[in-house]
Amino acid sequence: MAKTEGNKGIKQIMESLNIRTFSKKDWRYSIIGLLLVFAFTGLIFGVSALLNKHFGIRPLSTTPWFMEMHSFQGKEKLLLLIWLPMVNVSFAFWYRFHNHAYSYYYNSSICISQNTKYACRNVYSWDL
Repeated sequence: MAKTEGNKGIKQIMESLNIRTFSKKDWRYSIIGLLLVFAFTGLIFGVSALLNKHFGIRPLSTTPWFMEMHSFQGKEKLLLLIWLPMVNVSFAFWYRFHNHAYSYYYNSSICISQNTKYACRNVYSWDL
């Protein structure tokens, strides 16, 4: 889209977005900031653990209630069958295009070349 608006290449797009490479000062601020975030996060969780140990205050939780995962119980395990068609389709794509051979499309056929031998076959929608 950026090229259709008149930009000639990546350099001109980056220049128009005012994106520049990091200077030494930028790298220093980034690394120091990241290390400070790590240190203060560790400090907060360390204080939380001490408060839990000495005063019985509940420790901080890193997982909010809406993201907690529990294993399926009983008939809930049948929900895993919903994933079966998706796994089958992704395996079919993986097998056809990544089976240690070079594959490509020719018209509506898939062709696999391996050691200068070519094999082509038609691809129908029900194959996918």
